Amino acid sequence: GAARLTLSGTNSSLSGPVLSSAGPAVPASGLGLNAAVIISNVNALGTGPITIGAVPNLRAIEFSLTGGASVTNTINLPTDPAAAQVGIQGNSSSTSYGLSGKISGGSSGLVFFFDMGNMQSAGIARLSNADNDFKAGTIHVNRGVLAITSDSVLGDPGNVLKTYQSGTAGALRFDAPNINIARQIMMSAGCGLDVRGDNSGDGAVDTSNDATISGNMGETAVTAVPWTVRGGSQTN
Repeated sequence: GAARLTLSGTNSSLSGPVLSSAGPAVPASGLGLNAAVIISNVNALGTGPITIGAVPNLRAIEFSLTGGASVTNTINLPTDPAAAQVGIQGNSSSTSYGLSGKISGGSSGLVFFFDMGNMQSAGIARLSNADNDFKAGTIHVNRGVLAITSDSVLGDPGNVLKTYQSGTAGALRFDAPNINIARQIMMSAGCGLDVRGDNSGDGAVDTSNDATISGNMGETAVTAVPWTVRGGSQTN
């Protein structure tokens, strides 16, 4: 159904939630209170794993967090091929949060979807667990910025990264020195690579990082489109 649950307190559950409601579909337009579970406290989910059920299209979790607050729960993506798309989102363009727990599961046909508010969004989702081993046919950065501390935080090397953000905020940000992206990246018009990042994870973007892209770079549009590099040095 369309009902949603908001968690705002500090919880001590050890078992963790299982998200199996159909909820609003991933392609639904607009954000703000339209995910299955809405989180406004990094400890709202307790200490157990977050398990996402095999729902065809699900905006699973919406984070209402700022300042780079980090969620430490492990996340288990659905392994059933019936799960076509799973979305994790921020509830506005000012949302900034980190996922430092391990992300596992998934399948080769899954679209793992990040959405951070609206077009030209400055919202940030930061991945920092190098042990992530999830599988996804594609990782979609629909709106906002996906910040990474290594290539391995993007899971299985076969996962393709697609960025759709267009605007000044960029779409992919490097939050550690000397990251080498060895996987395929598909970028749309106006997407940016930000090599000035938040290396300490405290929410402050204050460090320039050299980066390398050794994987194949392509475009999500049929025709050639420009993309930008912002910050320090970058090699591709």
